[in-house]
Amino acid sequence: MLELGNLALERKRWEGAVALFQQTFELSERINVKEVAWRALRGEGFAFIQLGKNEQALESYKKAVSVVDTLRAAIKVEEFQNGFLTDKQDVYKELVLLLLNMGKVEESFQFAERAKSRSFIDLLGNQKISLKDDVSRSLYEALNLQKQTIRKIEESLTVVRNTGREGEIEKLVEELVKARNQYQDMLINAKEQSPGISSFVTVDAISLKTLQGLLGDSAALVEYLVTENELVAWVVTKEKINVSRLPVEEKLLKGYIADYRDRIQKLAPVEDHALRLYSLLIKPVEPFIKGKRILGIVPHGHLHYISFSSLRDEKSYLIEKYPLFYSPSASVMQFTFKERAKRSGDIKVLAMGNPDLGDFNYDLPLAEMEANSIKWDFPKVDVFTREKATESWLQEHISEYQIIHIASHGEFDPVNPLFSSLKLARSAREDGNFEVNEVFGLEINADIVTLSACQTGLGDIVGGDELVGLNRAFIYAGTRSILSSLWRVSDISTAVLIKHFYRNYGAENKAESLRKAQLLVKRLYPHPAYWAGFSLTGDYH
Repeated sequence: MLELGNLALERKRWEGAVALFQQTFELSERINVKEVAWRALRGEGFAFIQLGKNEQALESYKKAVSVVDTLRAAIKVEEFQNGFLTDKQDVYKELVLLLLNMGKVEESFQFAERAKSRSFIDLLGNQKISLKDDVSRSLYEALNLQKQTIRKIEESLTVVRNTGREGEIEKLVEELVKARNQYQDMLINAKEQSPGISSFVTVDAISLKTLQGLLGDSAALVEYLVTENELVAWVVTKEKINVSRLPVEEKLLKGYIADYRDRIQKLAPVEDHALRLYSLLIKPVEPFIKGKRILGIVPHGHLHYISFSSLRDEKSYLIEKYPLFYSPSASVMQFTFKERAKRSGDIKVLAMGNPDLGDFNYDLPLAEMEANSIKWDFPKVDVFTREKATESWLQEHISEYQIIHIASHGEFDPVNPLFSSLKLARSAREDGNFEVNEVFGLEINADIVTLSACQTGLGDIVGGDELVGLNRAFIYAGTRSILSSLWRVSDISTAVLIKHFYRNYGAENKAESLRKAQLLVKRLYPHPAYWAGFSLTGDYH
């Protein structure tokens, strides 16, 4: 019957479609098939819009969204990997556009926040558990055993690759994906058996009033939503909320971003691309951010791949006008902005650089200098390099520091974002891969974590929201802000930028500290690839 409704939509028989979708919904309710229920409600809403009945359409769409929300709550890993949320994102987007057409700007913003992809990483982070305490011992041990299984397969895979036994690689890769999926399932079960299950399900979208209070007088926040034929940007300031709507095809925007990134990484001229993206992303919101001193950005989808500081108009770069900070969503700001760190003289700093990864091709001698140079700005620094920069030491002591600086290789895993990692030195207890799934269980009290990792590119352009996995994990573990790179940045320019960022840190807010460091590097190395790669996520104060 659902298909008959869709057929009526194709033939533009709106009244008939409404009747069919209503019957489908009633049937799906009776037999409790939620996957059909939300699709029927969405179809009904779409038909109502065509009939000019916006109020009824609004009711149908809101019901569809609440069905999707209950589905999300009962989610399992497989569904994530089969793009569980991709088709469901459209319901939120259509609802947001309908609300905007009806002039309901504030409500449209609330639903855009709810639509921010609750990726698996979000779900896991929403309720932090210390596995050792909350989960039965046997479950904890089962998780550890599964982890050892994963390690063994990874090691076999390395051996097979190094000896060129092509025939065995595919089988081992399949085994590895399966073992990691089982681990994710076990983690979900661990969550379900722990007491705070209700908060695991969803993070409530922040209210506009709370958000405006957090922003204060000096900051403006621009939150984007990319839809098929339109780019929406809400601008929130302490005084009001405005919205800009720009007709631009998502396909076209994607192409511009891929082109821009490609040119950045090849050190090719990028000025025209930066001008074009500025005219799409910043120019329409300029009237609403006028007079503000700090600019916050909540990207969406492919916009995560852009360094907004490198965008420019005919006169100057955006970073020359504003210090910038990013947030995975506006709602996350209620965690990152909750308390201010004291910046007294006795700040305790941890610096790790150039860990010994057992292969000289991975050595980062300048990262070692970078870690050592922090001593000049902070008297209380513990520096660990080469074989001393171990994962086990970091896990044990991470909660003791206000500033944590890690300069090493990073690896993004697009298949299992939970296994994206920073590479540190091995020890008897740990394998040296400091993974996203391990970050969640930690208690981090740092004001800032700097990941000066040489990333293996950004992975393929996927949805974009997965990309922020490592950043989110650190935020959920308690970090107030993260300084990290969007692409592989030259060692020398990174060392200069980091040195000046920390020098400014004592006297300025973090966003201004980064801005000044970037402008200094820009004078020495004008191409944005050298100075625009680092971004600040979280609390800018």
